[in-house]
Amino acid sequence: MGSVCQKGDNIVNWPCRSNPRGSNPRTTFTIIPEEDSVIYSQQDRSVFTASQFYQNPDSQRQTVILGNAIGIDNKLQILNVYLSKLLSSHSIKLTNTRSNSYEVSLTNLNPELCCYCEWHLEADKLPIRSGDKIDLIHVLTGRYLMATELDEEGVVFCGYGSSRCWTIEFDDNILKDGAIFELKHNEITKYLSFINKKASLSHNRQVCLNDNEGKNNYWKLVLI
Repeated sequence: MGSVCQKGDNIVNWPCRSNPRGSNPRTTFTIIPEEDSVIYSQQDRSVFTASQFYQNPDSQRQTVILGNAIGIDNKLQILNVYLSKLLSSHSIKLTNTRSNSYEVSLTNLNPELCCYCEWHLEADKLPIRSGDKIDLIHVLTGRYLMATELDEEGVVFCGYGSSRCWTIEFDDNILKDGAIFELKHNEITKYLSFINKKASLSHNRQVCLNDNEGKNNYWKLVLI
């Protein structure tokens, strides 16, 4: 059984199959040839790095080939909100084809809930080490928060003004795979109330925030 994706010159209709949750089964992503490894959603213009889509008929997994897009100096990101909706019952496998290749699967822990903080990043090998830089990206809008360079003390993230900064602290003060981190606001805690304050760096790269207006904001950690 082959792929049932409909492909044009620069168009891939996604996903290949209808979604049991009733999401649009023909959301279209346009590949921009002059911008390497970038795909835009025609619905909300969100951007995520990818060079090719295909469906593996054996595992029924939708797969993204990032190729050289994954590296120490590059961003590993999937920002499209419709992607997480459409693939709520699937995994996404990210594969680096270079010599230091590794694979990760982005799996929704609860397919019945449309909650973006349910997405989990699993990896056998993550190229994360002390001195690397981590970004925090809003899942719905793709908007970044500013980040300082990572060191043994943790990471300080700043939103809009020093009163909205917070820190990621590691239990052993050394960044490594499997490190447990805790998010702490540095000044005014009423702005941010964190759900799941502690998480494993290897298995959870996304946190759920609650702003001062009571609205849920979902953010994810991204290696850059």
